[in-house]
Amino acid sequence: MTMSFIALHREDGEYVKKLPEGWYSSDGYGDKMLRYLKDRHESEDERPFFGYLPFTAPHWPLQAPQEIIKHYHGVYDDGPEALRQKRLQRLKELDMIKEDVEPHPVVADEVREWTALSDEERQKSCRAMECFAGEFGLLGH
Repeated sequence: MTMSFIALHREDGEYVKKLPEGWYSSDGYGDKMLRYLKDRHESEDERPFFGYLPFTAPHWPLQAPQEIIKHYHGVYDDGPEALRQKRLQRLKELDMIKEDVEPHPVVADEVREWTALSDEERQKSCRAMECFAGEFGLLGH
């Protein structure tokens, strides 16, 4: 499993090589769209306008504000299967599912077992999931 932490962003057809300190894609792209809409409104142009704003933060590069990411530190350290079992147990305790429910096997040949990953790969995976959870507020416990 190889992860790249290089952010590829384009603006006006050019790659942006250095993003401002603390730049967060959801805010940056949202602000840009608001500027487009404001400029459009002020121009009084009557032609049809189409604006499309897909947020990239839950994809790559993964981004979320550090103050949110820190709430998820350690949640993913035991690996995805351990977290899956923990969540399943919690659903049983809340009587949301029956005690005899067994999870469907994970079928993903391209994904290596957690124990087969190096310490560095596991650490990178955990940090990526913390960031992803921070983007969506997915409290993992």
